[in-house]
Amino acid sequence: SMYVKMKDRKQVIIIIYVDDLVLTRDHEECISQTQECLKTKFEMLDLGILHYFLGIEVWQTLVDIFMSPRKYAKEILKTLG
Repeated sequence: SMYVKMKDRKQVIIIIYVDDLVLTRDHEECISQTQECLKTKFEMLDLGILHYFLGIEVWQTLVDIFMSPRKYAKEILKTLG
């Protein structure tokens, strides 16, 4: 599931898969506020910057976010021989 929160032209996107949660935003303050709100309702840990999600490798620069299924594909090929 994906949820989008807009407030004062600032956006937070929440992606939920089973018990994993990804937060992303266009404004740093929005993440902190959203995390604090969620922590009052749920037990959760902040694992820092996203590196992998559902087998997709994620890396970031100051302006871009890149995603690659390379690791997931390699694991499938290894499993299948």
